[in-house]
Amino acid sequence: MVAAFLDESGYEARTAANGREGLEILSTWRPDLVILDMMMPIMDGRGFRAVQMGHDDWRRIPVIVLSATRAFLSQEETVGARVVIAKPFDLDALLGLVEEWVGKEV
Repeated sequence: MVAAFLDESGYEARTAANGREGLEILSTWRPDLVILDMMMPIMDGRGFRAVQMGHDDWRRIPVIVLSATRAFLSQEETVGARVVIAKPFDLDALLGLVEEWVGKEV
């Protein structure tokens, strides 16, 4: 849903079902921003962030964390994500953050 909304808003968005797939995408494509769900199968958001932060090129990519639980709202648990947004969230508010950090692609 988020990727489709961003595509419709003029951004190129790619999706991953889990953190491992997300890392595979980073190995072939450098996004301007990662929107990360903390609760994923196989490799969760914490695992993804740990690997991302250990890679020199990837650590500079800003991250917005989406979480269904308020337990993930601390900076320590999200490994330094720029912003943590609790679900449910407003798509227009998310788009505002994307526009602020990335700029308008269209």
